[in-house]
Formats: sequence, structure tokens, C-alpha cells
Amino acid sequence: MEIERTGRTAEELVDALADSETRVPAFFELHEFFGADALPAITEGLGHGQWLVRKWSAMYLDRHADAKALEALIPLLRDPKSQVRLWAVHSISCDTCKLGGNPIDTVPLLIERVDLDESIKVRRMATAMLATQTLDARVVPVFERILDEEHDRKLKLQARNGLTRYRELGLGMYRVAPAQSLPTPLETSMMTATRVRFRAGSNAATVALGLLALGVVGCASPEDTSESDASAAQVEQAADVLQFDNLVRTVTILSDKFEALAGAMPEEAYDWRPMEGVRSVSDVYVHIAADNFFVPALMGIAAPPPTGITNDVQTFRAYQQRDMSRDEVIAGVGASFDFLLAAMEETRGELDRVMTLGGSETSVGDIWIRAVTHLHEHLGQSIAYARSNEVVPPWSG
Repeated sequence: MEIERTGRTAEELVDALADSETRVPAFFELHEFFGADALPAITEGLGHGQWLVRKWSAMYLDRHADAKALEALIPLLRDPKSQVRLWAVHSISCDTCKLGGNPIDTVPLLIERVDLDESIKVRRMATAMLATQTLDARVVPVFERILDEEHDRKLKLQARNGLTRYRELGLGMYRVAPAQSLPTPLETSMMTATRVRFRAGSNAATVALGLLALGVVGCASPEDTSESDASAAQVEQAADVLQFDNLVRTVTILSDKFEALAGAMPEEAYDWRPMEGVRSVSDVYVHIAADNFFVPALMGIAAPPPTGITNDVQTFRAYQQRDMSRDEVIAGVGASFDFLLAAMEETRGELDRVMTLGGSETSVGDIWIRAVTHLHEHLGQSIAYARSNEVVPPWSG
């Protein structure tokens, strides 16, 4: 997307976020040409009378924020509009989307959203943030209560992910990183060089620096041998767990979007295709479901028997030839994501396991990254199909 500078002020661009025709170009113009300089206007936008301006202003702060702007997000956690609350939850607490520490103690704010929010999507997001951010003993009872009392499968999955992460890292292994001021430009440039990538064989020293930069772990004092003796292998494991949690969270979001979009498409549109020789709307959703069942099967995790899918590619192709109704397609998509997410959890401890795929050597972790990339490709395709049929994606403003 080519971004044009129109000459409008940051305040004018924030006002343009209210209009569906100017919203996206205005957002990217702010991001590309203003960056942190737009924060005063964005902070004003958080209190705008049009809820879409509040939502997109909150989205902007996911990548550009200072202490004042983050403080201004707090009232939006109780905004009347659930989409505003959703983005306020994410932007105020997502350490991995921004460099440096967070001066706000977000844990009680997120717990309040988990306990009290009327929107299940906001509650899921708050739980996901608690599960993937800085270790804090206050969240463990929240996860346990969700698993004991809640019925929403995705909410329970996020809580289970959080407890698994705590077990694997060991709560006593690291200090909880204290609230700290946001970085100076020099500190930001230094921390950019220490970002952590999810890959096998990461250099332990780089991983440790990256975790410190992200605010995930704090430094133990030299006298505190119980915490300072964590091995390089444990630090590297912490990086892998952090990044894998983010990957699982991404698949959960993709699941929500695919299921919502499949449900929004009318039955008569399921046979629509943009041209001969390419997949129809129905074909795309069936293909996604087939792949979600097939990828874990390649790792040795048996797909549900009714699918007929094994690690044989012919079974993957056969599933896609089935004659299914719209309701069956939608049910298949939902079941496939349930299976995919469960399989990801099952392989959490073996991300470095070597596999051969298509004649090339790879790892379990790399296959998951490829699977998520594949899902994003088809989500974009499905959105284009929906727009071509005048269907607005349900999550879109």
C-alpha cells in the first residue's frame, strides 16, 4: 500500500478516523509520517464522541505510546463499545508490541475485565494478555478459576496456556519485572537490536537481553543465588515459550475471524468464485479445515476419525472433495481449529523436534509458523471474497 502524505495535521487525521472512506489512509499516514509526534492528537482522540475514533486511536497506541498516552487508555477499558474496550485491553498491556517497560500495573485492570466485562471477546483478550505478559503471581488464581468455572472453550484455552507457561518457566525462576519508565530514543535503538525471534538454537545471551528489553524478566541481584543461577538453557526456553504463546494467541484470533466470516457469508454465496478454476467460498473454508486437521497428523497426532484424514496427503485431498452443506462447512472449520489449538499445546515441549517435510528437514516449531502463515493467506482471500459479495467482516468497523 502506497502511503501518501496529504499535508493534513495530526488532529485532522485523527478526525478522519471517523469516516470509513478516509479511516485507513489516515491511520497509515499518522503511522508513517507522524509516529510518536501524533500522540497528543491521538490522546485527544481517545475521548472523541465517535466511538470508531476512540477505537482506532487505541489501536494506534499499540505501537506508539508514552506514559501519558497509556494512562489515557485506562478509562477506555470501561468504554460502552466492546471493540473500544478490546483494543484498550490489548494496547495498554501488550509488551511484545512495544519496546521497553510499562509504567502501569496492568494486572488488576486486566483481571477486572476478565471478571466483569460483558463481552466474551474482551474477556478472552484480557486473559490472553495475562497469559503472555510479565510473570505475576496474582494471575494464577484467575487462571485456575477460569478453568474451574467457565465454559467458553477459548477463554479456558488462554487460561490453560497461562498456567502451562508458568509451570514451564517456574514462577520462582525470575523476578517480576518492576514498572519502569518508557525508554529514551537511545535506549529504544539499543533494544531494537535485542528483539527475540522464535527459532531453534537462539543465542542464549541475545535471548536474555531480549527478555530484559521486553520487560519479561528482571535482573536478580548477585547475592540472590536462587534466581541468579538460572542456566542459559532456561533463559532460552523462556524466549521460546513467550514466542510460542504469541503464536497460539494468533491462531486463536484467526479461529475467531474464520468462524465469524464463515457464519456471515449467506448460503447462496458459498458457491461463488471470482473466476473459473479457483476455489469457491465453500472450497476455501473446507481447505482451511482440511489443513488444520492434516498438519498435526503429519506430526503424529491423529485427526478425529470422522475426518478420514491421516498423514497421507490423499486423505487431505479426499476431505476437500466432500459434498458439504453450509452448516457442515462452518462446523468443520470450528472443529478443525479446536483440534489445531489442542495439537499446538500437545507439541509445546518439542518445538525443536526435527521432522522431514516435502523432502526437507525442518522442525515442529517451523511447521507451526508455516501453518499460521498459510492461515493468514487464506484469511485475506476470504475477506476479499466476502467484500466481493458485499459482506462486511463482522470484526470490521
